[in-house]
Amino acid sequence: MTAERSKSAATAVWFTGERSLTDQLRRGGYAPATQADHDQVPPTIAAHAITTRTQPGDLILDPDCGAGTVLTEALYTGRRAIGLTVDPRWRRVARMNLTAAHRNGARRPGTVLTGTPGLLRDAEATGLAGQVDLVLTSLRGHRLSTSLDHAGARSEWTARCRRLADTLSDCHPLLRPGGHAVVVIQPTRCGDVLLDLPTQVLEAGRAAGLIPIQRGIAMTARVRGHEVFARVGFAARRAAEQARAAGTPIALTAHCNVVIFRARILPANLLADGVATDLPPATASSRPDGIANPGPSARWAA
Repeated sequence: MTAERSKSAATAVWFTGERSLTDQLRRGGYAPATQADHDQVPPTIAAHAITTRTQPGDLILDPDCGAGTVLTEALYTGRRAIGLTVDPRWRRVARMNLTAAHRNGARRPGTVLTGTPGLLRDAEATGLAGQVDLVLTSLRGHRLSTSLDHAGARSEWTARCRRLADTLSDCHPLLRPGGHAVVVIQPTRCGDVLLDLPTQVLEAGRAAGLIPIQRGIAMTARVRGHEVFARVGFAARRAAEQARAAGTPIALTAHCNVVIFRARILPANLLADGVATDLPPATASSRPDGIANPGPSARWAA
Protein backbone atom coordinates (compact mmCIF):
# COMPACT_ATOMS: atom_id res chain seq x y z
CA MET A 1 0.00 0.00 0.00
CA THR A 2 1.39 3.41 -0.94
CA ALA A 3 1.78 6.18 1.62
CA GLU A 4 -0.96 8.17 -0.12
CA ARG A 5 -3.43 5.27 -0.01
CA SER A 6 -2.51 4.54 3.61
CA LYS A 7 -3.22 8.14 4.58
CA SER A 8 -6.56 8.06 2.75
CA ALA A 9 -7.59 4.89 4.56
CA ALA A 10 -6.59 6.35 7.95
CA THR A 11 -8.57 9.55 7.46
CA ALA A 12 -11.76 7.60 6.71
CA VAL A 13 -12.02 6.88 10.47
CA TRP A 14 -12.84 9.65 12.92
CA PHE A 15 -11.67 8.95 16.48
CA THR A 16 -14.59 10.73 18.12
CA GLY A 17 -15.60 8.24 20.81
CA GLU A 18 -13.11 8.88 23.60
CA ARG A 19 -15.85 10.42 25.73
CA SER A 20 -19.28 8.93 26.30
CA LEU A 21 -22.30 10.76 24.93
CA THR A 22 -23.45 11.52 28.47
CA ASP A 23 -20.06 13.08 29.24
CA GLN A 24 -20.10 15.06 25.99
CA LEU A 25 -23.50 16.55 26.78
CA ARG A 26 -22.51 17.33 30.38
CA ARG A 27 -19.22 18.98 29.41
CA GLY A 28 -20.93 20.92 26.62
CA GLY A 29 -23.51 22.42 28.98
CA TYR A 30 -26.40 20.87 27.06
CA ALA A 31 -29.94 20.86 28.44
CA PRO A 32 -30.80 17.50 30.09
CA ALA A 33 -33.61 16.94 27.55
CA THR A 34 -30.97 16.66 24.81
CA GLN A 35 -30.29 13.10 25.95
CA ALA A 36 -33.76 12.07 24.73
CA ASP A 37 -32.90 12.91 21.12
CA HIS A 38 -31.78 9.43 20.05
CA ASP A 39 -31.09 10.55 16.46
CA GLN A 40 -28.81 13.45 17.35
CA VAL A 41 -25.36 13.92 15.85
CA PRO A 42 -23.07 13.37 18.88
CA PRO A 43 -21.26 16.60 19.77
CA THR A 44 -17.76 15.22 19.10
CA ILE A 45 -18.80 13.99 15.64
CA ALA A 46 -20.47 17.31 14.86
CA ALA A 47 -17.40 19.26 16.03
CA HIS A 48 -15.06 17.08 13.96
CA ALA A 49 -17.11 17.45 10.79
CA ILE A 50 -17.37 21.20 11.28
CA THR A 51 -13.71 21.88 12.07
CA THR A 52 -12.40 19.73 9.21
CA ARG A 53 -14.80 20.98 6.53
CA THR A 54 -15.22 24.67 7.36
CA GLN A 55 -13.42 27.73 8.70
CA PRO A 56 -14.36 30.10 11.55
CA GLY A 57 -17.16 32.42 10.49
CA ASP A 58 -18.63 29.92 8.00
CA LEU A 59 -22.35 29.10 7.97
CA ILE A 60 -23.59 25.66 9.06
CA LEU A 61 -27.09 24.36 8.29
CA ASP A 62 -28.86 21.39 9.89
CA PRO A 63 -32.15 20.92 8.03
CA ASP A 64 -33.53 18.53 10.68
CA CYS A 65 -31.74 19.70 13.79
CA GLY A 66 -33.54 17.90 16.62
CA ALA A 67 -32.08 19.03 19.95
CA GLY A 68 -29.51 21.18 18.16
CA THR A 69 -26.15 19.52 18.83
CA VAL A 70 -24.88 20.49 15.35
CA LEU A 71 -25.91 24.11 15.85
CA THR A 72 -24.41 24.28 19.32
CA GLU A 73 -21.07 22.83 18.23
CA ALA A 74 -21.03 25.25 15.30
CA LEU A 75 -21.27 28.15 17.74
CA TYR A 76 -18.64 26.69 20.07
CA THR A 77 -16.20 26.41 17.13
CA GLY A 78 -16.78 29.98 15.96
CA ARG A 79 -19.22 29.29 13.10
CA ARG A 80 -22.72 30.61 12.42
CA ALA A 81 -25.65 28.20 12.48
CA ILE A 82 -29.20 27.74 11.19
CA GLY A 83 -31.41 24.79 12.10
CA LEU A 84 -34.88 23.66 11.14
CA THR A 85 -37.30 21.34 12.89
CA VAL A 86 -41.02 20.60 12.73
CA ASP A 87 -41.15 19.44 16.36
CA PRO A 88 -41.90 22.26 18.86
CA ARG A 89 -40.29 20.25 21.66
CA TRP A 90 -36.96 20.02 19.86
CA ARG A 91 -37.14 23.67 18.88
CA ARG A 92 -37.37 24.58 22.58
CA VAL A 93 -34.47 22.29 23.52
CA ALA A 94 -32.30 23.49 20.62
CA ARG A 95 -32.87 27.13 21.57
CA MET A 96 -31.96 26.31 25.18
CA ASN A 97 -28.71 24.77 23.97
CA LEU A 98 -27.87 27.78 21.80
CA THR A 99 -28.56 30.07 24.75
CA ALA A 100 -26.25 27.95 26.91
CA ALA A 101 -23.52 28.15 24.25
CA HIS A 102 -23.71 31.95 24.24
CA ARG A 103 -23.68 31.96 28.03
CA ASN A 104 -20.52 29.83 27.89
CA GLY A 105 -18.70 32.24 25.61
CA ALA A 106 -19.87 31.55 22.04
CA ARG A 107 -20.14 34.77 20.04
CA ARG A 108 -21.47 33.77 16.63
CA PRO A 109 -25.23 33.93 15.86
CA GLY A 110 -27.41 30.82 15.74
CA THR A 111 -31.10 30.37 15.10
CA VAL A 112 -33.72 27.63 15.01
CA LEU A 113 -36.68 27.86 12.62
CA THR A 114 -39.91 25.88 12.71
CA GLY A 115 -40.49 24.09 9.42
CA THR A 116 -39.05 21.73 6.83
CA PRO A 117 -36.19 22.54 4.43
CA GLY A 118 -38.88 23.51 1.92
CA LEU A 119 -39.13 26.70 3.97
CA LEU A 120 -35.77 27.70 2.46
CA ARG A 121 -36.55 26.49 -1.06
CA ASP A 122 -36.82 30.01 -2.43
CA ALA A 123 -33.14 30.62 -1.78
CA GLU A 124 -33.10 33.98 -3.55
CA ALA A 125 -35.90 35.27 -1.34
CA THR A 126 -34.18 34.13 1.86
CA GLY A 127 -30.83 35.54 0.79
CA LEU A 128 -29.14 32.20 1.50
CA ALA A 129 -28.41 31.11 -2.06
CA GLY A 130 -24.81 29.94 -2.16
CA GLN A 131 -24.18 31.13 1.40
CA VAL A 132 -24.10 27.83 3.32
CA ASP A 133 -20.66 26.26 3.72
CA LEU A 134 -21.73 22.96 5.30
CA VAL A 135 -24.98 21.04 5.56
CA LEU A 136 -24.58 18.64 8.48
CA THR A 137 -27.42 16.39 9.62
CA SER A 138 -28.34 12.85 10.65
CA LEU A 139 -30.58 10.25 9.07
CA ARG A 140 -33.39 10.37 11.59
CA GLY A 141 -35.84 7.70 12.72
CA HIS A 142 -33.43 4.78 13.24
CA ARG A 143 -35.75 3.13 15.80
CA LEU A 144 -38.23 1.14 13.76
CA SER A 145 -41.41 -0.51 15.03
CA THR A 146 -40.68 -3.97 16.36
CA SER A 147 -43.70 -5.24 14.40
CA LEU A 148 -41.97 -4.66 11.04
CA ASP A 149 -40.41 -7.62 9.26
CA HIS A 150 -37.26 -7.24 7.15
CA ALA A 151 -39.20 -6.34 4.01
CA GLY A 152 -41.25 -3.78 5.93
CA ALA A 153 -38.12 -2.27 7.49
CA ARG A 154 -36.42 -1.95 4.10
CA SER A 155 -39.53 -0.29 2.68
CA GLU A 156 -39.71 2.15 5.58
CA TRP A 157 -36.04 3.08 5.26
CA THR A 158 -36.35 3.48 1.50
CA ALA A 159 -39.12 6.01 2.13
CA ARG A 160 -37.00 7.83 4.69
CA CYS A 161 -34.05 7.99 2.31
CA ARG A 162 -36.34 9.44 -0.36
CA ARG A 163 -37.28 12.14 2.13
CA LEU A 164 -33.59 12.72 2.76
CA ALA A 165 -33.06 13.13 -0.99
CA ASP A 166 -35.80 15.78 -0.99
CA THR A 167 -34.15 17.49 1.97
CA LEU A 168 -30.74 17.54 0.28
CA SER A 169 -32.34 18.83 -2.92
CA ASP A 170 -33.87 21.71 -0.97
CA CYS A 171 -30.49 22.45 0.66
CA HIS A 172 -28.37 22.13 -2.49
CA PRO A 173 -29.11 25.65 -3.85
CA LEU A 174 -28.03 27.07 -0.50
CA LEU A 175 -24.57 25.51 -0.60
CA ARG A 176 -21.69 27.59 -1.88
CA PRO A 177 -19.90 26.12 -4.92
CA GLY A 178 -17.69 23.34 -3.57
CA GLY A 179 -19.44 23.37 -0.19
CA HIS A 180 -20.10 20.10 1.61
CA ALA A 181 -23.00 18.06 2.93
CA VAL A 182 -22.34 15.44 5.63
CA VAL A 183 -24.92 12.85 6.71
CA VAL A 184 -24.39 10.85 9.90
CA ILE A 185 -26.10 7.44 10.03
CA GLN A 186 -26.56 5.21 13.05
CA PRO A 187 -26.11 1.48 12.33
CA THR A 188 -29.56 -0.10 12.29
CA ARG A 189 -30.61 -3.74 12.40
CA CYS A 190 -33.84 -5.45 11.52
CA GLY A 191 -33.68 -8.69 13.46
CA ASP A 192 -30.16 -10.00 12.90
CA VAL A 193 -29.68 -8.16 9.58
CA LEU A 194 -27.70 -4.91 9.44
CA LEU A 195 -29.43 -2.57 6.98
CA ASP A 196 -27.21 -1.02 4.31
CA LEU A 197 -28.29 2.55 4.97
CA PRO A 198 -25.04 4.27 3.81
CA THR A 199 -25.61 3.02 0.25
CA GLN A 200 -29.15 4.39 0.30
CA VAL A 201 -27.85 7.72 1.60
CA LEU A 202 -25.27 7.81 -1.20
CA GLU A 203 -28.07 7.36 -3.73
CA ALA A 204 -30.12 10.06 -2.01
CA GLY A 205 -27.24 12.51 -2.33
CA ARG A 206 -26.68 11.66 -5.97
CA ALA A 207 -30.39 12.15 -6.63
CA ALA A 208 -30.05 15.62 -5.10
CA GLY A 209 -27.22 16.45 -7.54
CA LEU A 210 -24.40 16.23 -4.97
CA ILE A 211 -21.05 14.54 -5.60
CA PRO A 212 -20.11 11.75 -3.15
CA ILE A 213 -16.50 12.17 -2.05
CA GLN A 214 -16.08 9.98 1.03
CA ARG A 215 -17.74 7.24 3.04
CA GLY A 216 -16.28 6.54 6.46
CA ILE A 217 -17.01 5.87 10.11
CA ALA A 218 -17.03 8.04 13.22
CA MET A 219 -16.19 6.11 16.35
CA THR A 220 -18.59 6.18 19.30
CA ALA A 221 -16.36 3.84 21.32
CA ARG A 222 -13.00 4.27 23.00
CA VAL A 223 -10.02 2.95 21.07
CA ARG A 224 -6.94 1.77 22.94
CA GLY A 225 -4.34 0.24 20.68
CA HIS A 226 -6.06 -2.64 18.90
CA GLU A 227 -8.96 -2.80 21.37
CA VAL A 228 -12.34 -1.11 21.00
CA PHE A 229 -14.47 -0.49 24.10
CA ALA A 230 -18.08 -0.02 23.01
CA ARG A 231 -20.41 2.19 25.00
CA VAL A 232 -23.95 0.77 24.91
CA GLY A 233 -26.69 0.30 27.46
CA PHE A 234 -27.53 -2.82 29.44
CA ALA A 235 -30.43 -3.71 27.14
CA ALA A 236 -28.22 -3.65 24.04
CA ARG A 237 -25.55 -5.77 25.72
CA ARG A 238 -28.12 -8.30 26.88
CA ALA A 239 -29.68 -8.51 23.40
CA ALA A 240 -26.26 -9.12 21.87
CA GLU A 241 -25.48 -11.84 24.41
CA GLN A 242 -28.80 -13.57 23.76
CA ALA A 243 -28.26 -13.41 19.99
CA ARG A 244 -24.79 -14.90 20.34
CA ALA A 245 -26.13 -17.69 22.55
CA ALA A 246 -28.69 -18.44 19.83
CA GLY A 247 -25.92 -18.70 17.23
CA THR A 248 -26.16 -15.20 15.72
CA PRO A 249 -22.90 -13.23 16.20
CA ILE A 250 -24.10 -9.65 16.73
CA ALA A 251 -21.46 -7.08 17.62
CA LEU A 252 -22.05 -4.10 19.87
CA THR A 253 -22.39 -0.76 18.09
CA ALA A 254 -19.10 1.14 18.13
CA HIS A 255 -19.49 3.74 15.37
CA CYS A 256 -21.75 5.85 13.20
CA ASN A 257 -21.50 5.80 9.42
CA VAL A 258 -20.61 9.07 7.71
CA VAL A 259 -21.25 9.97 4.07
CA ILE A 260 -19.75 13.19 2.68
CA PHE A 261 -20.87 15.00 -0.46
CA ARG A 262 -19.61 18.07 -2.29
CA ALA A 263 -21.61 20.63 -4.21
CA ARG A 264 -20.48 21.22 -7.77
CA ILE A 265 -18.07 24.03 -8.48
CA LEU A 266 -19.87 25.04 -11.69
CA PRO A 267 -23.63 25.44 -12.23
CA ALA A 268 -25.42 22.30 -13.38
CA ASN A 269 -26.70 23.99 -16.57
CA LEU A 270 -23.14 24.64 -17.77
CA LEU A 271 -22.19 21.03 -17.12
CA ALA A 272 -25.31 19.78 -18.89
CA ASP A 273 -24.58 21.94 -21.92
CA GLY A 274 -21.07 20.51 -22.13
CA VAL A 275 -19.46 23.92 -21.63
CA ALA A 276 -16.98 22.58 -19.08
CA THR A 277 -16.39 19.71 -16.72
CA ASP A 278 -16.64 20.14 -13.00
CA LEU A 279 -13.49 21.46 -11.37
CA PRO A 280 -11.65 19.66 -8.56
CA PRO A 281 -12.33 20.77 -4.97
CA ALA A 282 -10.37 23.61 -3.46
CA THR A 283 -6.90 22.72 -2.29
CA ALA A 284 -6.08 22.20 1.35
CA SER A 285 -3.99 25.38 1.29
CA SER A 286 -7.05 27.51 0.51
CA ARG A 287 -9.69 25.63 2.56
CA PRO A 288 -9.52 22.62 4.91
CA ASP A 289 -11.60 20.47 2.54
CA GLY A 290 -9.68 17.30 3.33
CA ILE A 291 -9.81 15.52 6.68
CA ALA A 292 -6.31 16.52 7.69
CA ASN A 293 -6.53 15.19 11.23
CA PRO A 294 -8.22 11.86 11.94
CA GLY A 295 -8.30 12.64 15.66
CA PRO A 296 -10.96 14.63 17.55
CA SER A 297 -11.16 18.40 17.34
CA ALA A 298 -9.13 20.36 19.87
CA ARG A 299 -12.28 21.17 21.82
CA TRP A 300 -12.93 17.48 22.52
CA ALA A 301 -9.36 16.17 22.76
CA ALA A 302 -9.01 13.87 25.77
